[in-house]
This record gives sequence, structure tokens and C-alpha cells, in this order.
Amino acid sequence: ELKRLRQLVHRYHRPTQQQQQPQQQINNTAVARPDRNAVYEQIHINQYNKSNIPKNDHVRKLIRTASRNKILFLENTPEEIEELIDIFELCEFKSGEKVITQGQLGDSYYVVECGELIIHVNAWDGTTKSYKDEIVGKYKDGAAFGELALIYGSPLVASITCEKDCKLWRIKRSEYRALIGQHRQKLEEEIMKFLTKISIPRKKT
Repeated sequence: ELKRLRQLVHRYHRPTQQQQQPQQQINNTAVARPDRNAVYEQIHINQYNKSNIPKNDHVRKLIRTASRNKILFLENTPEEIEELIDIFELCEFKSGEKVITQGQLGDSYYVVECGELIIHVNAWDGTTKSYKDEIVGKYKDGAAFGELALIYGSPLVASITCEKDCKLWRIKRSEYRALIGQHRQKLEEEIMKFLTKISIPRKKT
């Protein structure tokens, strides 16, 4: 039991790639600023009720395979991965519809069940001295995108538009963080419960 808890603690407290980002430097001194939204996020975690979205084994395997090597899921336990798959929701888009827009704040991660999408960037063209929309790639069945939006909630660097009718499975940033937050709270409670059962022998005098 102790070995299992140690493995879980090591998994949660091992620095991830996103945690290794440099802190803000002011006068050559690292300053960690408190997150004003931390309190509100904690309330959201405590109040979150998980909803299981029905999906067949093929879809579950699709999401699992597409997400296997994504930064977002590398630190999650197999149990957490399965629970995260539970809350992915189906989104359907028609040909020509835009899924995400460059410059907007990202808040969702998507897995493509079927369809084709184009990745395009509105970039400065030095020749014409104007902005030009340029296609830089495509997504097809089994592809996934948007994981950095769940980690950072940062502006999107490209737009993604459906070239054909598409079925996508989506998980939102707030749901991801709430579910993982609840798992880590349960881990802390489990550790504390275990520690209360440990008796430390007194030193003989």
C-alpha cells in the first residue's frame, strides 16, 4: 500500500514540461505571483459533478490512441485517462464551419472521429505588404489538436476550418482541470488517512 502511494505521489509531484517554464524575472530575481483565480478554481473543483457522455468502444480507443503522447496527458494515471474519456462530448461541424479561430483564447481539446479539416494562418506577406491567409496543414481521422489550450489557455496561433463534414470529440479546459483537481484531492485524503494508521515506535530509554 505504501509503495502504491509513493508511486502516485511521485507521479503528481514530478515536474512536468509546463511546470518547468521559467518564472518572471524582475531585477534578476524570480518572483512567483499568486494566481487571483486560484480561489475560484478551487470552488469550481469542489462543486464539479462529472457527467458521463455515452460513447462506444471504437470512440474510446480513438480518443485514447490520439491522446497517448500528448503533453497534456503524460502525467495522468490510466484511471484518470479513462475518466477523462468519459467526459469528452461529441461536436458536429458542417463543411466550411470554423472550429477554432486564430487569436482567440483556446479552451478546448479535440479528437477527430471523421472528416477533414484545414489549418490556416493569417500571416504577414512581405511581398504584397498585407496579411494573407495561408494553409499550413490538415487534420484527418484520428488526429487531435488544442492540447496547449488546456494547459495555458493562451491565444490560438492558427485557425482550423472543416473541409468536409466532421465529427469531433471535445473536452473543455474547465472540465479537465476540475476532474484532475478532484483526483488529486482524493489522493491527498488517501495519503492522510494512511498516515493516521501508522504508529511510530517510541525510543526505549
